[in-house]
Order: sequence, then C-alpha cells, then structure tokens
Amino acid sequence: MLNSKKVMVTGVSGFIGSHLTEALVKKGYEVHGLDISPIDECINLRELKNNSKFFYTQGDVRNKNDLESFFQEDSECIFHLASIVGVNLYMEDPLSLIDVGVIGTRNLIELSIKHHVKMLFTSTSEVYGKNPKIPWSENDDRVLGPTTIDRWSYSSSKATAEHLVLAVHKHKNLPVSIVRYFNIFGPRQNPIL
Repeated sequence: MLNSKKVMVTGVSGFIGSHLTEALVKKGYEVHGLDISPIDECINLRELKNNSKFFYTQGDVRNKNDLESFFQEDSECIFHLASIVGVNLYMEDPLSLIDVGVIGTRNLIELSIKHHVKMLFTSTSEVYGKNPKIPWSENDDRVLGPTTIDRWSYSSSKATAEHLVLAVHKHKNLPVSIVRYFNIFGPRQNPIL
C-alpha cells in the first residue's frame, strides 16, 4: 500500500464516520475528517485524535470557507457522511437538515469537480418513502407523505442530494457512488437519536 493514500470523511465524528475512519486508518490511509463540533467534544474520536494518520477540521459543510480549508485536492476520495441525524432533530429544525443535505452536498460537489476527487455519498433507505411494493428497487417510484409533515424533509433532502450527485456524474464525468443505509446499529451509536 502506498504511503500517499489520502481520503476525506465528512461527518467524521458520527457513529458511521468514526468507525469508517478507524478502519481506513488501520488500512494505512491518511484520513482528513470534518465535523461541526470541536474535537474535544467528539467522544467517538477519542481513540483517533492523537493518531498521526488522522487530521481533524472543525467546520460546517454549508460554509464554503470551512470546506476550502478542509478539502484535500490530492485525496483519492471523499466519503460524504455529514448530515443532521435523529428524527427528533430533523423534525425540530427541518431547514437546517435541508441546508446541510442539499447546500452542503452541492458545496462538496463543486470542490470534487474542481479537483476531480471521486465521491461516495451516503443516503438513506428513507428515500424509498412508504412505497408498499416490497422488495424495493433503486428504480421504484418514491412514495412520500405530504410536505406539511416535517418527517419527509430528511427523505427529500437526501433524494435531492442524490440527484445532484448523479447529475455531476452524468454531466461532469465525476466518479461517484451512492449508498442507501438501512437501520445500522452497533457500538458508539447514540440510543437517543
């Protein structure tokens, strides 16, 4: 493995982001992580914060200056996991959820195009909505509730971000992948969310 392998992870202090980062560091990657909280508040990063292969930037994906400071143009890939997590949080503040999902993703796409860094975008099974056809397929119609119900803001923002990611692949030839997580659980998961 080359010593120059470098990746970026947004949402690095989250449940999935922290596990992904640990696995990447163990494989010899230099990982540059971004999250909104100060690193001393990121309990999921306790084991990583003094690792010589881990570099942390506190910032917000909605802020272009934060992303410019964070972005590593010589990275192999960006794993875009940043999101508002937890039903209670996104029902309390659907505007922030939409801004993080759509504006944050758009900001990262612009930098990825500029530096031709491939992107893995993490979406959600919520994109399928409440389609009664089981099993679901990636090509199925989305069946959602009304826009007056805040719950659907998460599904809609992730789906809009998927449209952005797919459009940049199709029209700008940027290598991308989309992962739609279902219910993931394990160590370090916040049971309150």
